Amino acid sequence: MKKALIDTNIISAFMRGNGRVQQKFEEYLQEYNTLTISIITYYEIIRGIKALSSKSKTAAFHEFISLCEIQDF
Repeated sequence: MKKALIDTNIISAFMRGNGRVQQKFEEYLQEYNTLTISIITYYEIIRGIKALSSKSKTAAFHEFISLCEIQDF
């Protein structure tokens, strides 16, 4: 598996509980120990969560971010 930059759609699928995406994340994390997202993806997810006004989704995303390295290229 090649190292990858994870995009907004994939993170959204993960957060919605898509089993296939969750499985791939587990496999990826076994090999690389961290997920990589762009700063743009980070803010896209935050914006979407704020629009929902969901404290539980905000908390879940912050937990998810603990597995990530954020690139600000």
